[in-house]
Amino acid sequence: MSAKSIALNTPSDVRHALQMVKDGKLCPQVLQAAIDQIRYLSWVHCPIHTADQNRTQVEVLFCGEIAPGVQTQNGGEILDVVAIKNEIGQEETLRLTLSRPVPAADSCLLVPAMASYMQVTGITEEDLCAAERGIAK
Repeated sequence: MSAKSIALNTPSDVRHALQMVKDGKLCPQVLQAAIDQIRYLSWVHCPIHTADQNRTQVEVLFCGEIAPGVQTQNGGEILDVVAIKNEIGQEETLRLTLSRPVPAADSCLLVPAMASYMQVTGITEEDLCAAERGIAK
């Protein structure tokens, strides 16, 4: 079990890696780290520059995926978006109003990527959950 990391590029890669864990050829933590990485790549991580006291209004750099109605992973739904323009008149940051506070420990707002790694590879959440259930056995 010498692999420190693996790449999961297809649904069959996920199943093959799980079989390797079951056969003792791959450390379960390595497979879990690869699964976590796939989930991480499903979100655009928008650093929070400022936030109001209750963290329901945040300011982030301009991001094309941000729009009213978008469901974030950590701040609920985006209710309102106001573009803040710089001295040249270009949109530089966005002030967002969220349906629920972003947790204080979170330094980024997580917005769904237009084309996530899972969509591109065809790996589904069910594939990942099945592998995690297999790891736990």
